[in-house]
Amino acid sequence: MFDLYVAIDICTGMDIMGMIVITGIAASVIREKNVKGEKLNYMFLLLVGCFFMLGADIAQGLVLKGKLPMSWYMFSEGLLYVSMMASAIFLSFYMLHELRKSSFISGDVDYALIFVFLVAVIVWIIGAVQDPNWFFDLDADMPVSKAGNTAIQVVPALMLLFDLCLAASFSGEVRARSLRAWIVVCALPIFAVFVGIFIIHFPSYAIGSMSCFVLYIIIHNDAVKQQLINEKELVASKSQLMVSQIQPHFIYNSLNTIYYLIDMDQEQARDAVSTFSDYLRQNINALKDDKPVHFREELEHIRAYVSLEMLRFGERLNVVYEIEAEDFFVPPLTIQPLVENAIKHGVSVKEEGGTVKITTRSTREGVILSVEDDGVGFDTTRFSDDKKSTHVGLYNVRSRLMTMCDAELTVTSRPGEGTVCSIAFKKMS
Repeated sequence: MFDLYVAIDICTGMDIMGMIVITGIAASVIREKNVKGEKLNYMFLLLVGCFFMLGADIAQGLVLKGKLPMSWYMFSEGLLYVSMMASAIFLSFYMLHELRKSSFISGDVDYALIFVFLVAVIVWIIGAVQDPNWFFDLDADMPVSKAGNTAIQVVPALMLLFDLCLAASFSGEVRARSLRAWIVVCALPIFAVFVGIFIIHFPSYAIGSMSCFVLYIIIHNDAVKQQLINEKELVASKSQLMVSQIQPHFIYNSLNTIYYLIDMDQEQARDAVSTFSDYLRQNINALKDDKPVHFREELEHIRAYVSLEMLRFGERLNVVYEIEAEDFFVPPLTIQPLVENAIKHGVSVKEEGGTVKITTRSTREGVILSVEDDGVGFDTTRFSDDKKSTHVGLYNVRSRLMTMCDAELTVTSRPGEGTVCSIAFKKMS
């Protein structure tokens, strides 16, 4: 019995150390200002799950040593299992969020993981309420784990194994250092769970929770460094985007149009001057914005630009607005360049002109915004989406969307048929 109590004390000591480490990491995550969004939330929730898991394991040790009544045993075991499952699923969400930066992974995977989590927890609760002895022999001097408990412990291990397979499947999309970290993060808890099945009072939960330390030190800090790099690129891209937006040819064409309107229609000329002034002011103000702006502000900027272009092209240019969703945020000066590309490289090239359609619609995941034209189109296989692309600010637009809103721009086009630029904005948490 002395050896058993020593094992319990060792487990309790390691659990306490793990809770201290997790608390320190959680405090650092809360203070962290460079990494934002869902990934940060998943990291914090993972830490919370591990904290409660270790706390429940400590409570079990106190019950076994007679410091707490036996009635606490099943409660602590339930808290232990739920927090362990929660930790596993939040680790999966964290990993999926990271992989979705460079690869497409269906959102159905998230719902499948939630379904597995709910089924496992409900099965445990039903079993514990109807017949606790299915999990433990509570009639012995000390509770002894039975086959039911061993079987249900396999579920979180399988979720971790899924994460491991996921990392291996997308190994080409992940840096070698991050891939090694993912393997450690997933394999360490799996090892701890299976060893704990065969060795009584093995500190499996404390060892498994150490994966949070690996996760934070390697993967999370790498994300912070990458965010800093992105912010530096964002500062540089703001000036580049400003230059690309206020091009001499556009200023000349706008002023030339206003010049001829003065003799033909002074009222329209006055409106054009006001519109042109608003357009320039919005471009300059955008340099001061380091945060996303409401879509309505960007839409006003688009309308100002379109009004000036319609003065030039007249009936050759038709612009349609189908705005179903407005309550979302976009980086300043990101949608208007897409409209300019549609006019400049699409419909204006055609002798008869064409139509540009700007649409927004709500989806289950967020908002889809698209800019579509029926212009000349182009061969996307020969299109270079880099910093030297001739299309107005497209590289910077894509970079700003990803950095500031975690939104993805896709461009599809066919020669002679037109082009569609779509942006997927996620729901704000």
